[in-house]
Amino acid sequence: MKILNKLLKFYLNYGIKKTLYRIIEFVFKDSIGLKSYFIYSNPIKKEINIDKNFHIYEIQNISQLNKIKFVDNFKLKSIVYPSRILFLVLDGEVVAHYSLMNFNNDIPIDWASVIFSDSKYTYIGECYTNETYRGKNIYPFALCYLSTLAERHNKIPVLTCNSKNKASIRGIEKAGFKLLGKILYFSKFGFNKILRIEYFS
Repeated sequence: MKILNKLLKFYLNYGIKKTLYRIIEFVFKDSIGLKSYFIYSNPIKKEINIDKNFHIYEIQNISQLNKIKFVDNFKLKSIVYPSRILFLVLDGEVVAHYSLMNFNNDIPIDWASVIFSDSKYTYIGECYTNETYRGKNIYPFALCYLSTLAERHNKIPVLTCNSKNKASIRGIEKAGFKLLGKILYFSKFGFNKILRIEYFS
């Protein structure tokens, strides 16, 4: 009964189309390729510290990456472009974390490139923290670092996160990012489409 009341209220506020999307999202999301992502931006400045033994690098080209001694990682070499900054945290020769900040609308995710096509934005993505180093503040530290870097380039940092990824959400919010909205996205058999973008007030 509570669910029916919620649906009725949603229908009265938003109409039949959005109500149908909400029902499909709730019932079929995992089985038919529907995914939802949160949109974050406008971070509040925060100071987050990590272990001083970590080494931090800003990489903009392959030659810079080749000068650093670390366990060889083909993927890192494949994602370095002049329009991106690869933020790298090393523990000795081990990659503890990496993330990308994309300039000039060079965004590797098709739906994100549609939403953040305005040149005022810079998109932070492809964030990864080695399992051994999770829970050590590295991810929120990286986001704070990149936010400051974006500000120096007169850009607004934005990022998206799967709505089910609770650990990433905690790190993003710890870094001071504000939740702006939610994307409902369909991806199946090579077909990709944004179904709905909902911005929160």
